[in-house]
Amino acid sequence: MKQAGNSVRDSRRSVTLQDSASLVGSPEPEKIALSRNDRVQGLISAASVGPVNRGRLLQALFDRGPSSRADLARFTGVTRGTIGGIVQPLIEQRILEEGEVIPPDHAGGKPAVKLWFARDAKPICAVFLTHSSVRTCLVSLSGDISARNELRLPAHVTNATEALTIVRKCIEKHSLPPRNLFSASVSLQQE
Repeated sequence: MKQAGNSVRDSRRSVTLQDSASLVGSPEPEKIALSRNDRVQGLISAASVGPVNRGRLLQALFDRGPSSRADLARFTGVTRGTIGGIVQPLIEQRILEEGEVIPPDHAGGKPAVKLWFARDAKPICAVFLTHSSVRTCLVSLSGDISARNELRLPAHVTNATEALTIVRKCIEKHSLPPRNLFSASVSLQQE
């Protein structure tokens, strides 16, 4: 998306800020043709705000590396209190842990404590399903692979139930009950 002057352009259409203002204030607004690719993004329900913010904070931490609460607040554009409200339950659930303490600079203030994914946090089980095999691995929240397994997928497998049974067997080879997983992610090979 390019911005030039007071217009915003993308590959599908161009609308100037003046045009959009006239759409709001005009008794007979212009019609804008929307393509099938244009979608109105749904709003987040009140019940979903917490999990969405938690996911965004975890993604920001993964992208930026070990960060203090103040760093995360600056990066995400919210207050340190909001970050604290998201982070504290994650620490209590042993998803995050506090690490290195950074002393205050010459201006004073509280020492900053870096946050990172807990070393003993439940792993993610990644599953890669191809036409001929099922591969699984356990991945820590910081991205380190701790175990891998692979099972051949017989050519005679023709329905989802049979394929899922083989996926389950491959996951069970890790000797880790599903309740001890943070989450699972499945990727399918394209034809």
